Amino acid sequence: MGEDRALKFDILNELFNISVGQAASLLSEMINRTLMLNVPSVQIIDTQGNHADMNAFLPMDVDGTLMVSSICFENKLTGKANLIFPAEKMRRFINLCINEVIVDEINDSSFSDIDFDIIREIGNIVLWEV
Repeated sequence: MGEDRALKFDILNELFNISVGQAASLLSEMINRTLMLNVPSVQIIDTQGNHADMNAFLPMDVDGTLMVSSICFENKLTGKANLIFPAEKMRRFINLCINEVIVDEINDSSFSDIDFDIIREIGNIVLWEV
């Protein structure tokens, strides 16, 4: 990676770090609890002319269903950002958002249309903070 590209990548990582902190603060206010978000792994993938193998960018220790929230952007940068969450953790967060009792046994695949709307909004909050 060239020095200029490495500097841009470092700046992008720092912007994500700051933005995720702001998003965690907003989401914490929504659920009236302290929420900790991990800074996402930033990968810049050139998908022009070929298909990127997304499996190469997923954590290897993920079990179960994953939820993806995506947003496309065009302005100074053009691209697509994906947030990938374990479904079980997303179910717990949705339950906090709607003040439902959290049960120990959570079925990863039981999401309603309202749940998917909440997931989209969570993605919007996190991704638009960036």
